Amino acid sequence: MASYNLVRMRKMEFSKLNKKNNDSFSFYWGRKSADTIKQIIDSHPKNNLSILDPFLGSGTTLYGSLKSRKNISFIGVELNEMPIQQIKFNLNNLNPDLLEQMSKDVEYFIAKIEKLYSYNIGKLQISIEKVYLNKDNKIMDPICFDIVLDGIKSKLDSQHPLFVKLSELYLKRNINFSKKITKVYLDENTRIAIKKDMYLSDIYSPLNFYILEQYKLEFQENSEMIFLLSTILHSCKYTDTKYQSQYPYWFPKKNLVDRNVLMILDKKMKSLIQFSSKNQIFKENMNTNYELHNKSILDISNQDISDASIDVIITDPPYYDQIAYSEYLKIWEYFTKYKSDLEKEIVVSNRKNGEKNIENYLKMIRNAFTILEKKLKNNGKMYIFFKDTDLKKLSLFLESVEKSGFKLTDSFYVSTKK
Repeated sequence: MASYNLVRMRKMEFSKLNKKNNDSFSFYWGRKSADTIKQIIDSHPKNNLSILDPFLGSGTTLYGSLKSRKNISFIGVELNEMPIQQIKFNLNNLNPDLLEQMSKDVEYFIAKIEKLYSYNIGKLQISIEKVYLNKDNKIMDPICFDIVLDGIKSKLDSQHPLFVKLSELYLKRNINFSKKITKVYLDENTRIAIKKDMYLSDIYSPLNFYILEQYKLEFQENSEMIFLLSTILHSCKYTDTKYQSQYPYWFPKKNLVDRNVLMILDKKMKSLIQFSSKNQIFKENMNTNYELHNKSILDISNQDISDASIDVIITDPPYYDQIAYSEYLKIWEYFTKYKSDLEKEIVVSNRKNGEKNIENYLKMIRNAFTILEKKLKNNGKMYIFFKDTDLKKLSLFLESVEKSGFKLTDSFYVSTKK
């Protein structure tokens, strides 16, 4: 019987560029750090290891393998396409010539579009950086603007003599662009804030949605620029003032923020250039060979991964309804064409046209881990990352794992404090 360890995480985090997480340049949901993965790998007595992550996500397990000094054959399996594309970009495409061309493409697009954020009031030209709004039903009511006037940044609130006129112009422009954008219907799921008769464009201002569609059309054959787009889509929607954009279909009714897409794009491109100059992945280890499979672990065959071939499985599996990965990724699918798979996702969901209950989830988990048990060598070990305080859910989850042929040998806690 194969053994497994539980690694408990306290809270959900994001794979994003910051001082404590510079392993990849991407946007995705994740709980574990590459340094934690490296510690697990380095603790293994063997120097030559085959490692599998069947729910690869943002690729943290792969990045942790790259950080290790061991000789590693790594296999990653991921149902949805976006994280696979982002991993490939991070590992294959960061070179100065490419980044220079991307920077020029960004500058070109900004110059072409930036007038859409400018408003003329008399002889004054005002550029909008942010708009703060309240929402009453479907009516947006501006309460403050972050602007640039005569090269000077300032706030323009309801006490300012230009506020009423700028509000009128802003709302009028958005009404006009609401007639030019594509209406993409969303499948109702109140659990993740998708309401009845809701469209994808509802989570963006009409102007921002239009600009994102123009970017999509402009660069649809440019995989690198589409990758860049994938890293900013969550930031371009309505958010709250603290930038809590991790719940893609949600935004507040009070004090929501509409941001300038071009500023976000420009900042992200500059961050990518900075990141590429400091990226240490290739400098740290070239002893890791890796292969990626863009499919469900339930569809993995013996040709993909031979039975009894894996030393260690390290994974953060889908956990009930915590993150509706494929449903969230419908946003990215529309703008980038990165495919997401609702049918084969292992999840609990109350999506109107594709509900998946707990029984279905546990059955799929059991089937997945039955496959994984076959892939492990006789003395192989599995590490499962999880986050939950619901003991009943955890018990049912572990029961499904153990019915697959695994035995719990240890559990330990890893802090995710930044």
